[in-house]
Amino acid sequence: MQIPSIAVISAWPAPNYVDPVTRGPVALIVISILLSLVTFLLIVRIYTRLWISKGFGADDVFILLAYIPTTGFAVVSFLAQLRFDWGRHVWDLPFELITPSLQLSLLSQLLFDLATTLTKLSMLSLIYRVVSVNAGPYRHVVTFVITLVSLDGLIFFILVAFQCNPMSAYWTLSVEPQNCFDQPKHLLAAGCINTLTDFLILILPVPYVRSLKLPRRQKITVASLFAGGIFVTLAGAARTTVTFFVFNDPNQDVTWNAIPVFIVSALELYTGIICASLPPVKPFFARYLPRVIGNPTHWISTNSAPASTVAIDATSRKALDKQSFQRITSRESAPAHDQAAAAAAAVCWYERCTLDVTTSIDTHTSAENTVHPTTLLLLD
Repeated sequence: MQIPSIAVISAWPAPNYVDPVTRGPVALIVISILLSLVTFLLIVRIYTRLWISKGFGADDVFILLAYIPTTGFAVVSFLAQLRFDWGRHVWDLPFELITPSLQLSLLSQLLFDLATTLTKLSMLSLIYRVVSVNAGPYRHVVTFVITLVSLDGLIFFILVAFQCNPMSAYWTLSVEPQNCFDQPKHLLAAGCINTLTDFLILILPVPYVRSLKLPRRQKITVASLFAGGIFVTLAGAARTTVTFFVFNDPNQDVTWNAIPVFIVSALELYTGIICASLPPVKPFFARYLPRVIGNPTHWISTNSAPASTVAIDATSRKALDKQSFQRITSRESAPAHDQAAAAAAAVCWYERCTLDVTTSIDTHTSAENTVHPTTLLLLD
């Protein structure tokens, strides 16, 4: 990496290696709290999916994979501040720490890109899981977004890793310009695209939620679970803004300015995992904290009578096999309430849910216009 110009270096004050001014432990405290919360939620999530709802799926696999680079990002943050003196002004940093600091900087970018991509894929897998049964063409929209996010994550991971040619040029100091991307422009473009994909994932479930035949309270509950993405999107926009100003600092005080970047990056990264884990952990809190989360028995109703009610309990759930699943979901000529009851039973077979699902469905409403039990199993 090219060292700052003589004009910039000459404007720096004299170095202070004895008792320099630092940013303090704010970033470490924020990251520690968020990582602890994420770890707790992931433990609850896996327990819920394996032993309560028994519906461990692709979204859980992606979130577990995301936890690896997420933890790595926290480790890099701690090393950068505790071992390599980030949080000091760059002119107070011992020269021998500059090269490993640049290596950590590159590693943190790679870990962040990998973690955010896997977290987004987990969110999208959950959305696909909810809408895949009866959302029709909407499934293809979700599939397209999954492909888009995957390609975006892969392309930017490669660009970050090889932004200098050779790669070692990133952490090798030189007075001459090196064969590297314009890092400020590259990070600004990456941040803007990342924020746009966050916003896309945020609005993706909106049409499906609006189409659900749910009481207003339940619609608000479903929407609120996905609406946590608003904070993730705002955190992403904040990170992009902070990064832009950091790399356009006339003093090029990167080690001092890196701390707010770590904080907003951690907020975006960890709140993304938290928001992705809120819907899957709801059955856990419904079972063990029912007064907080509400009654775990789900009622789906329409405004018109008459209605037929079907309850899916553990016994009937276990009695279902794949053949019965295919048989009961193929009865297109059956009355609407029979189709809905069959759909509820089929979903319980697919999800292996342990929560009882009681469904009240209007016999005059077509099956395709009724809310699918999958939604409430996951979100209510």
